[in-house]
Amino acid sequence: MMRLLKSEYQKLWKRKFTVVLLIALFAYSGYQIYQTYHATASSEIMAMTYETTDHQKVANGLAYYRYADEYLHQYAGPFNEDTIQKMKEDYQKIMKKYQRKNIDTEKMERIYGKDWESFLKGAATGKYMEEDVRKRMERMNIDGYGMDDKGNYFFNVFYKEDPVYMLYQRIYTGHSQYATSHELYGENAGQISSEIVDISVNQYLPRFLKGAGAEKELFENAMHSGEITNASSRIAKKYQEELQQGQLQYDSTVGNHLLLTNLNKIDFVSLLVIIIVLSDMFAQETHYKTDQILIPTKEGAKRLVIAKLLCGMSLAIGILFLQLCMIVLAAFIFVPLRSLDLTVFPQADAGYYEMIRFIFTYREVLVSTFFLTLIAAMAIGMVTMTISYFSKNRFATAILMLVFMILSFAINFRQDGWLAYLCSLFPSHMLEVNTFYSWMNGGFSPFIIFMDMMIPWKNIVCVLWIILMIILSVIIIQRYQKHFVKSH
Repeated sequence: MMRLLKSEYQKLWKRKFTVVLLIALFAYSGYQIYQTYHATASSEIMAMTYETTDHQKVANGLAYYRYADEYLHQYAGPFNEDTIQKMKEDYQKIMKKYQRKNIDTEKMERIYGKDWESFLKGAATGKYMEEDVRKRMERMNIDGYGMDDKGNYFFNVFYKEDPVYMLYQRIYTGHSQYATSHELYGENAGQISSEIVDISVNQYLPRFLKGAGAEKELFENAMHSGEITNASSRIAKKYQEELQQGQLQYDSTVGNHLLLTNLNKIDFVSLLVIIIVLSDMFAQETHYKTDQILIPTKEGAKRLVIAKLLCGMSLAIGILFLQLCMIVLAAFIFVPLRSLDLTVFPQADAGYYEMIRFIFTYREVLVSTFFLTLIAAMAIGMVTMTISYFSKNRFATAILMLVFMILSFAINFRQDGWLAYLCSLFPSHMLEVNTFYSWMNGGFSPFIIFMDMMIPWKNIVCVLWIILMIILSVIIIQRYQKHFVKSH
């Protein structure tokens, strides 16, 4: 068996195209990982080098994430009202101390021209038509503006306090924004800039954790319809008890969330590579009957087909497993991971990974991500090899699998009712692990209630695919042996 397995691997690796394809895939994955940690602004207007209260420069990108992680780590400890209040007080002190007062005239002139003040005032009060504004934007290379409901235009205004103000605004609230000319010259001038946005840990905290009432107001963003399912009600009770018992802990989740963001970037490209590599697994030898020359016995035929299946499945798993390892390794190199027992919620604008906040732990999501990703790899590999066996043509296999992939995107995951659950069965959507931890439009729930048991839908999806893969393997093995006997 080992000899046959080694032989199948050698056939795959002898094709230079396979090697080039895998190198390209891992290069693509490495680039995505790098972008997550080193993302910077794409224009001069949005470019920002932050400054700490100790007057240290913090570049946007990796340096920012590292500083934000270390800064939020100072609040590590029991997750309670005292922690939230301490963070709010610290944030408000910084915002008031570095309140925007002094306009950075040098930057304003560089961006908008020496007549920036008259231009912004005229745009905010309806002096200019749209054509005039567009010409000015093209001439000064201005790539962004806003417009109110009356058709007045407004632009970013830059203050000398922005490097400090926007650094801590981003850390505490999860986003940062420049002041606008609308605040200076519009109808409500002077009112908007005085507002201080609430910290994200308080904004996103589910209402039942705030102590404002029980399950009926479960999540700030969970159920758009306002209806609370049995599953969500049970989760609410569980976390109410943990909150009362003081079991919830707070710490920086910057590194943890960047890790999940990268894990969610493993996409259909990886599956396409698996399809291309495995599309010829059975087609060539079955078509030309060279397998019967190599293995002239029925038992040998059985061992050969098992070797092919094992080779294909292990290669599919290996491709995605190496991508997962690259992502985890990058997490240890760039931004440190904090406790995996923390509940998932975004902080400091660290990546994008949308899911129900403060419910599932990073450990649970991380394990599920590995499991779902590898099952998806096995599933797409098994389906590809099955079609390869029956079609006996690598190009037909690739085309049929491409149709299969397109179909999975056609049935959008956010469709209503049973279509949402059907869509989640496709391997390409199994890679979007965050969807299995979210309440989606149309009634999709991450849990199914069966005989008073709360069963995660992701577990059902994995079990269904494991059963299907076993069935397909048995069918191929049996038909391969029959084909061998008839040919002799």
